[in-house]
Amino acid sequence: MTVCIDTNVVVQARASGHSFYPILDACVAGRLLRVNPQFQFRVIGDDLDDNMFTDCAITADADYLITEDRHFSVFAGSGYRPQPISPGEFLDRHRDICRV
Repeated sequence: MTVCIDTNVVVQARASGHSFYPILDACVAGRLLRVNPQFQFRVIGDDLDDNMFTDCAITADADYLITEDRHFSVFAGSGYRPQPISPGEFLDRHRDICRV
């Protein structure tokens, strides 16, 4: 599975006792794929730094963009894949991948 994980989720997930830790652990263990985008789509206008995540998610044809950032709401219904998902919802859907 390919996902794009927003920095706000990664920072929180670094604590081994945090509820988001299984997401980072799945990434480190290779159960989630990593890619480097080569194209800029410029989907988000309110916070230009967030575009690196949308660029990555679109380029990788990611299954999910895991975030708690409201700026990604422009993605919802935009026609781009993937749509944003909260870390909690991702964990609820994919406990099989995100296990510690």
